[in-house]
Amino acid sequence: MEKGRAMKPRIVLCATALCLLFAGCGNSGGNPGEDGEATGVPVEIVTLRSQTAELRLERVGVLRGSAEVDVVPKVAGRIQGVRAVRGQRVERGEVLAVIEQADYLDGLRQAEAGMAVAEANRKQAELNVERQRSLFEEGIASDAVFEAAESAYQVASAGVRQAKAAVKMAERQVGDTRIISPLDGFVAERMVEVGTFVSPPVAAYNVVALDPMEIRVMVTDRDIAQVHRGAKVDISVAAFPGRCFAGRVTEVPMAADRTCGSFAVTVAVPNPDGNLRDGMTVTAAIRIGQRESAIVVPEDVLIERGGQWYAYVVNDTTAESRRVTLGDPVAGGVIVEEGLRDGEKLVVKGQAYLDNGTPVRIGEVGP
Repeated sequence: MEKGRAMKPRIVLCATALCLLFAGCGNSGGNPGEDGEATGVPVEIVTLRSQTAELRLERVGVLRGSAEVDVVPKVAGRIQGVRAVRGQRVERGEVLAVIEQADYLDGLRQAEAGMAVAEANRKQAELNVERQRSLFEEGIASDAVFEAAESAYQVASAGVRQAKAAVKMAERQVGDTRIISPLDGFVAERMVEVGTFVSPPVAAYNVVALDPMEIRVMVTDRDIAQVHRGAKVDISVAAFPGRCFAGRVTEVPMAADRTCGSFAVTVAVPNPDGNLRDGMTVTAAIRIGQRESAIVVPEDVLIERGGQWYAYVVNDTTAESRRVTLGDPVAGGVIVEEGLRDGEKLVVKGQAYLDNGTPVRIGEVGP
């Protein structure tokens, strides 16, 4: 609960229920009635203790993958087989789809044949150089003839290098007929079917990373100075009630969004088991500091009346209404700035039935 923010009013029981509850309670709280049993409204209490409170800045955001990639085929051709569908989890290097390979295999065989011819030509040129060198040393061959043989050998050697490059390119093209996922994640979109003709630069798939996930929450200029890179963030998700996911602030922008005037803070959330999904709405509680000697109460023990907040404490066997001034939301509830003191007995159950001076029967439920 933010300071000054209105809370949803608690539901108060109807007059009939209250009459039934208080029937026969004419005696003072804790005193036996005619039947010998204690009277008064049954309540449960905790003893308030000042504590070090973790200050939090709560914002609502939407989970998104930390990376999103359009997977573009590297070669053109028709899709021969589809191996990944929309929503499927995939790993980096996993084959998403396969393009027909026949033409590219033919190209590889031609390149390999060209490589064989080039190597044969180089071998022949090498033998000719050796023969012309011998003749030149014997004074039979001229300089021009020997130099021509060496030049032919250099040309043949370059032809081999060129043929090797052609083979590598053909091999790469054959490999590129497999459309590969570049990251671990899930298939967000599939734009191809068997028989679809594909070519760069048109994407065939869209893959989104799942681990970690990211949340972008908007923080006002009043609060941004309290948010720091590396700050811990407690993440709650409606789909997993009672479970808290741990995150950290990874980016704090230096400039506000010009459309809304707030700062888009990025929070990373590890997701090794893949439970978190892209598009889930979450509440992110950014830890922004600590407050020493704070009185913290759960939000559900407070009662709203006429725009003011109240809590009940117990003095002996009667309830006392206290108007409270609320501070920052923290883990476990909200700080009470004024109205409650260390050591007092706070009513945590049964407060909806109370008024100032109502007799009570006490059950201690906390330290």
